[in-house]
Amino acid sequence: MILITGTTGLVGTHLLAFLLQKEEVKLLKAIYRNKEKKESCIQLIKEVYGQNLADQAHQITWEQGDICDVPFLERIFSNVEYVYHCAGLISNAPSKEKELRKVNIEGTANLVNLSIDYQVKKFCHLSSISTLGEPINNKIISEENYKEEHGRASLYSISKYGGEMEVWRGTQEGLNAVILNPGVIIGEGFYTSGSGELIKKAYQNFPIYIDKVTGFVDVRDVVDSMWRARQSTVKNERFIIVSENRSLKEIQFSLASQFNKKKPKIALRKWMLVILIVFQYLLSFFRLTKRKMSFSIVYDALKNKKYSASKSIEILGVNYSPLDKSIERVCKHYLSTN
Repeated sequence: MILITGTTGLVGTHLLAFLLQKEEVKLLKAIYRNKEKKESCIQLIKEVYGQNLADQAHQITWEQGDICDVPFLERIFSNVEYVYHCAGLISNAPSKEKELRKVNIEGTANLVNLSIDYQVKKFCHLSSISTLGEPINNKIISEENYKEEHGRASLYSISKYGGEMEVWRGTQEGLNAVILNPGVIIGEGFYTSGSGELIKKAYQNFPIYIDKVTGFVDVRDVVDSMWRARQSTVKNERFIIVSENRSLKEIQFSLASQFNKKKPKIALRKWMLVILIVFQYLLSFFRLTKRKMSFSIVYDALKNKKYSASKSIEILGVNYSPLDKSIERVCKHYLSTN
């Protein structure tokens, strides 16, 4: 059996569709949190990949539960040979710090422990480029750049780094694992959270652009990389999954062009972020709203970082899609469903 966590998220949904084209339906077991998320996942598969795959998605083994619930995991781990760990919480809200650690670190530890106990053949862990360290002498970042300045790191990156540490700990206890560190993921669906908000805000004529270079990748390349990592003999390695290093400003302009919208004209500055965070702090102090950001994001907010995907190309054989084609495809989906 192949177990997928986070199946109803962006990567998990596209991974399920990919595996339905590669594996037998009876071999797939997927964790989901609630019926609404499960149905949304299958609906997205129908919209993007067709009715046939959506029908097959209904036929896999669905398990409702939580990766922080050890008795639940113990019950479903029977006969599991491979794990794709896509579950994770994305947030930088101070109010979410405990939940971030519980899901991204403790939840990962639970899966690692059971994978060791049940002698899982390969554990594929979806992480993030946010766990990688600073480039030396402003050079391009590779898998050898380890994060050292945790005091300046965002809450999200700290929690994802902690999850990676649990995977590395598992490899010392006999687990065969591969970690994938994707950049900003461009893909159909989930336009109200994470990287999907870029699409939605472009359509809504959001006026602010971010002049920062980072790594981007198509969700289909991410799931292809995960499948290749599982199929390969490679173990106890990690891979940066990035197709292109581009400016967020350039991506925002490209999205606006696809939607025939105005290009954003106001450049985001650090002082703007500081004012916004202070304003949120005051509102939260008077219990009018919860803070969505912490000061920890300011350090990296506008810092240019470039990433090398040469290792994934050379070892896994990943053939990355042109980012402009990915943007065009995703914008067409957004227009067709909104």
